[in-house]
Amino acid sequence: MKLKDLPIAIGVFILFLTIPTAVYLSTQPESLQTLTKAGQEESAVIYLWPAKLETNLDSQFEITITLASPEQEVKEAHAVINYDPKMLDVVEIKKGPILGSYEKRNIETGKGQIEIAAQGNFQGSGTLGSIVFIPKKTGNTNLNLIKSGSKVLEAGGANILQGVNGTTVTIK
Repeated sequence: MKLKDLPIAIGVFILFLTIPTAVYLSTQPESLQTLTKAGQEESAVIYLWPAKLETNLDSQFEITITLASPEQEVKEAHAVINYDPKMLDVVEIKKGPILGSYEKRNIETGKGQIEIAAQGNFQGSGTLGSIVFIPKKTGNTNLNLIKSGSKVLEAGGANILQGVNGTTVTIK
């Protein structure tokens, strides 16, 4: 091979590498979901309210799980929240008014994890549910929404969850 043919050979080599890679990536479920959205932005957020809370030992308090999806209709929402079971006890998980069918309201006290899932039709901002806690000892603790375990599905089944925000609790 002559030196003048080297750029052509490199170009052909790169072409043969990129075509199989592009085909492989386009057949992966996550890539297909991204491709079918065709420029639509993820548009839902799940957050805990209030973002900061001060409470007294042995005083129950309630945290609201809020779903905001102003641009797309939601068909299903699933929120996973972690908490420190050494600091807090879960008293109750309440259903919210925005989705009609609540298929899951679980508490795993050993893991310090709460799950709430519901189906229905909703667009806008509203209460997915709420959690009533009672503190066990003084100090600071966090309630964290776990994005990788949470999802908000639109009618086509695409997960439109953009972000999550938790709560910081100070117990006196």
